[in-house]
Amino acid sequence: MSERLDRIEAILERVAQQQEKQSEEIDTLLGVVAANEREVRELTDKSKYNEQLFEIIRAEAQADRDETRRLFNDAVSQMEANRAEIRAEAQADRDETRRLFNDAVSQMEANRAEDRKRFDAQQEVIQRLLVELVEMNRDNRRLSDRVGRIEAS
Repeated sequence: MSERLDRIEAILERVAQQQEKQSEEIDTLLGVVAANEREVRELTDKSKYNEQLFEIIRAEAQADRDETRRLFNDAVSQMEANRAEIRAEAQADRDETRRLFNDAVSQMEANRAEDRKRFDAQQEVIQRLLVELVEMNRDNRRLSDRVGRIEAS
């Protein structure tokens, strides 16, 4: 009987040790899960911030395009007014008006080239933001996969 009690006590002691070890492992796993949840929240916050930033930049790009259109339309209107004035004036005035017109066209082309550079730069920023969003999405998926594997374990 004593031998049987010793075996039972040994079994109970092993069970207690296993339970203690499992409790420690569960605590460790809970800590990892909490850390992962915090990281997911941080990534979500960053993603929201990037989305807001993207929307701001897109709105600014649209405003710049609208302003460029307005400036272009204003320049076209000014050109038409200058042409009407040139036709009505004397030959001496025509030469001076043509010189002014050529200066305005040169400035318009310079403005257009500068506007194109700004537009291209904005497109590049938008593209970089999209790439960052894709990378964050991929990182989120990886993190989600890790959390899934941890939870599956």
